[in-house]
Amino acid sequence: MFVPGETASSQTRAGRGFALLDNVIAETTGPADPKTGGSLAIRVTDLARYYTMGDSVVHALDGVDMSIMAGEFLAITGPSGSGKSTMMHLLGCLERPTRGWYELNGERVSDFTDRQLADVRNRSIGFVFQTFNLINRTSAVDNVALPLFYARRTRVKEPAMRALDRVGMAHRAHHRSNELSGGERQRVAIARALVNEPALLLADEPTGNLDSRTGDQIIQLFHELNDQGVTIIIVTHDPDVAAQTRRVVAMRDGKILEDRPNEASARPDVTPVTATGTHGEVS
Repeated sequence: MFVPGETASSQTRAGRGFALLDNVIAETTGPADPKTGGSLAIRVTDLARYYTMGDSVVHALDGVDMSIMAGEFLAITGPSGSGKSTMMHLLGCLERPTRGWYELNGERVSDFTDRQLADVRNRSIGFVFQTFNLINRTSAVDNVALPLFYARRTRVKEPAMRALDRVGMAHRAHHRSNELSGGERQRVAIARALVNEPALLLADEPTGNLDSRTGDQIIQLFHELNDQGVTIIIVTHDPDVAAQTRRVVAMRDGKILEDRPNEASARPDVTPVTATGTHGEVS
């Protein structure tokens, strides 16, 4: 497995990273939350991740408890070193915790082997990156179809086109990624994360390489996907991005400082994405 990049050598160096792109249809119903009766997508209990650096032990994540319901749209935010990236790695099944439990859709994945974690990533999680991670000189539809090839699917064109249509990019399907604007490349990257219809979408600073107007369009797209039932977690240091989600989890020094519903959340004032791909161009 490899992370798509510009050259074969860069893909080889990225090695294990293509697991980030494998997204297969999820088991969307976890156990019921006894407080709300809703479906519980994620529960972490006393979750901790420590790293040894020389004679020191870094407590990157230090005893976190959190529950996330299916269909939520939240931001995990905080300054550099707060633990938000480590939290994303653990929620994305890219690492195991040093201590504590992580349950995803009713499965205690913190106890899983590497092979089992890869399977969970493949069938339950889609990833979106700040730097898009598309293959240059390759068409949008072929970029989106990559996870289908690695899942050994025999029919790839139709679901890839559906995913592009879902993010308003069907009309650019045959353009190469290096012919697309930043906003268009991020839409293609989101389509790639959605192509196998995962229930959980993890987005790492998804607007970090975009101007504010294009970033607002990407957040609007996340709102539309969330309306369709996708659970979305955005990891960001940008308070303006966090303010546009429906729940904010603020971290500092490896702990949750604040976890609150975002009652003031409002969608960006931009034109919604339609399924026809005829919306205005993004820059």
